[in-house]
Amino acid sequence: ASAGSNAIERCFVELTMRAGAADNVLIFPGHEYTNELLNRQFRPSAESTSWNRFAPAVFFRTASQLYIASHRRSLPTGKILAVPTLLSLEKDINPHFRKLHKRGEDVVRAVQLWYRVFARNVIENEGEGIVTKVSVSKTKRVVGKQESSEDIWNVTADDISKPIFTAIYTADLDIIIDELGGGKLKLADVIEKLKLMRNRAEVPVLNRRPIPGTLPDDKIMYSALLGLVILGTPPTAMTISDSRSMNLPRPVSPANTHKIKVSKSRVVNMLKFLGFIGDTIEGRDLNTMIDYLWKEAVDYGMPEDYKATLADGELGLDGDDMELGVLRWMLFGVEANQPTWFERYCMPCNAPPPPPSVRKHPIDDARLRRTNGELVKHDALTCGLCRDVTGCPLSDGDIEQEEEIEDFPD
Repeated sequence: ASAGSNAIERCFVELTMRAGAADNVLIFPGHEYTNELLNRQFRPSAESTSWNRFAPAVFFRTASQLYIASHRRSLPTGKILAVPTLLSLEKDINPHFRKLHKRGEDVVRAVQLWYRVFARNVIENEGEGIVTKVSVSKTKRVVGKQESSEDIWNVTADDISKPIFTAIYTADLDIIIDELGGGKLKLADVIEKLKLMRNRAEVPVLNRRPIPGTLPDDKIMYSALLGLVILGTPPTAMTISDSRSMNLPRPVSPANTHKIKVSKSRVVNMLKFLGFIGDTIEGRDLNTMIDYLWKEAVDYGMPEDYKATLADGELGLDGDDMELGVLRWMLFGVEANQPTWFERYCMPCNAPPPPPSVRKHPIDDARLRRTNGELVKHDALTCGLCRDVTGCPLSDGDIEQEEEIEDFPD
């Protein structure tokens, strides 16, 4: 979590926050490398891209942008710029933003697990509870449009946001064509089916969730904590002198990672931008879980003698900043001051054991095994990618199946 580690991801978070986490923000790169950077993602050696981890629409949206950029940059009559781009589009086609989405998944999974197993507060009614108010600035739409000239450029975010390609399943389109040909559909039904058909490709074809009755292992805990740091803290300077001259936060030494202050509003803002928190029951409940996590971190995660030393508005007492070490203890029951564990998964054989906890965490009584496995649900008969190429028949009991898989390092 130092300035040199994951620096690019943290800079992308900072860019998003400075843009107000709004979708209709235009990005003007200093150089035109759109075609080259998109093309890199489709090379066999591209380690940062695992397309099977994303919804089909993400892959095809990236592929379509590559085709558009390649076409514009190779026209015989002269090259056309593929920029500016849109912040909402970059969420899908930029590998660094896709990494942020993975960080968001890690944070969401950790918060939901904590709430399900350890939280003392309970959401009484689904979709209701404490909701953090996060102000997101929105760009006003331009009323009317002035003609462009040599001195005036009239391209707006609305112009860039109009999609040129849309990812759909061919089988869904064929069904609509057949029903239209047979006179079975009314106009209102056609419109509704077309909307649903466009949204189906946005849904991942594999559903993944943690194994019930288990706790995450060190690797998953590290990923979730790293996600909190990247999404919830601004970039830091490389040195103390740089922090003074550039007006940036000071770098954090590996021995003090537990003192990193994570901003709740920054985490919530980024999760909203990444699509994890929206105007749905699940989104509002996740927002409430995060509020409860911060609240219980103050109530139960800090010893009273430590809270007595804090000034007003410091470390979560004002509802926003919270030390990473306290969140670590709340989420996973790992002692707040364990920088060695945060830097590597195992302690040297001659290292002294960590000091005994002065607080009791519910994990002590949970008696749950730790694993990095997950349940993966896949219906081969209804999957748009597999339903026409399955080689053997399945019985009714085998249509929906879940497998437990283990993730091992390369």
